[in-house]
Amino acid sequence: MDVRMDVEPTVEWVTAVPAPVLRSVVDRYIGYRLAGFPPGVHRGLPSRHLTFISGIGNPIEVIAQTDPSQVPDTYRCVFSGLQASPALIADPGHQEGIGIELTPLGARVLFGMPARELWDTSIEFADVAGPVGDELWERLQPTSSWDDRFRVCDDVLLRLVALTDRAGRASPAGRPVAPELARAWRQLVASGGTVTVHDLARDTHALAEHARAAGEPAWLQQCRTSALATYANTEPPRWNRTDLSQLQLDAVVPASDASATAVQWDPTLAQQGVVFTTLKAAK
Repeated sequence: MDVRMDVEPTVEWVTAVPAPVLRSVVDRYIGYRLAGFPPGVHRGLPSRHLTFISGIGNPIEVIAQTDPSQVPDTYRCVFSGLQASPALIADPGHQEGIGIELTPLGARVLFGMPARELWDTSIEFADVAGPVGDELWERLQPTSSWDDRFRVCDDVLLRLVALTDRAGRASPAGRPVAPELARAWRQLVASGGTVTVHDLARDTHALAEHARAAGEPAWLQQCRTSALATYANTEPPRWNRTDLSQLQLDAVVPASDASATAVQWDPTLAQQGVVFTTLKAAK
């Protein structure tokens, strides 16, 4: 276990590895306690892990979701998919909780669902894990030592892997991850995200095994292989920079009606690819 602490204001970070059975899908636990700071806003940045954080004490108040169409919300234990933009979280000056670095493969192992179903979405952990989600948060609240808190995380997540709840009833989770999917994820992580789709798909043995397991006909396997090869070998479109330095904005005249747009006729600019016209003329 590694611990780093400063004082005035207080900053405490504690990391620990999960139980051995969980290490294929949970990279580590991160305990945090920050106090004595002025209120502010924390930016939850994109990463290669699903967001999985249980607050201790104060709830987690997301004031701006990664998907602007999702309304802000407050969570006891927030669970989110991968994201391409940051979330904004209210910081009252005191934060305490545990972050669980869950890989995308862990969504299938622990909850029986692909990570894509959680893309750019934040939910209460109990909404996906059921009563076990409430249990995780409730059992963490009275604990004070980080070792005890990490043991709670191990106990709850191990029961999800074992397909039982606290009372021993069967859980819907635990769907195994296809070997080729696990291999592709390891390649992505090892390359730092730089491996290409072509390189991932080059393992034709894995593709064939997946196709046979799904009962796909040979012609469909051939179409998939051909499509991946075409995608990998297709050059992206080349865009030339357009020089707008000669555009005289003060000469742009208002449109005469609602179905038009402002225009500035200039043959020189038109030769450079800058074309202003009305919607009617564009037809």
